[in-house]
Amino acid sequence: MASTTGMRGGGFYDAHSSGQRAAMDEFLPWIVEAMAGLPLPTNGTPIALLDLGSSEGANAIHAVGAIIEALRDRTPADIWTFFDDLPTNDFNQLFANLFPDATLSSRTAGIYPVAVGGSLFERVAPASSLDIATTFNAVGWLSALPPTRLPGFISPSPPAQRGHSNFQIRIGKEYRGTS
Repeated sequence: MASTTGMRGGGFYDAHSSGQRAAMDEFLPWIVEAMAGLPLPTNGTPIALLDLGSSEGANAIHAVGAIIEALRDRTPADIWTFFDDLPTNDFNQLFANLFPDATLSSRTAGIYPVAVGGSLFERVAPASSLDIATTFNAVGWLSALPPTRLPGFISPSPPAQRGHSNFQIRIGKEYRGTS
């Protein structure tokens, strides 16, 4: 099972992810703008929104809240919000972020948050069940390291040029859905 080995719980990620928030805030307005053209369900079914790699939730709830606000300009329909991360994620912190006063669940009627334990490299929702799926910064994670050692790679600095091909092969497999 994939895991978040090395990730601390208890709000540590939320407290140390301002860089991820800043990156997300650069393109979140484009996603919010795109909500104006999103085809909405017409048969009374709820809108289903999935965020992949939600971690402890502070950044994910910020993004999902902006998307919901844009949707509320168009429809009062109920909205399922699915927050996905690996089963080893600190979902206790995610729930604490979802349910205190003045947050997503308590300030907005018709919002139904759900946590989903699973890898973004595997299906976490039934086919044709989602209207919107997002991932912010989590796309940088690989489901596995490249199969060979990276020559000259011993620090957090970028790998030597000859090591790039190992990552390119691994990333290509991730996006094609092959192992």
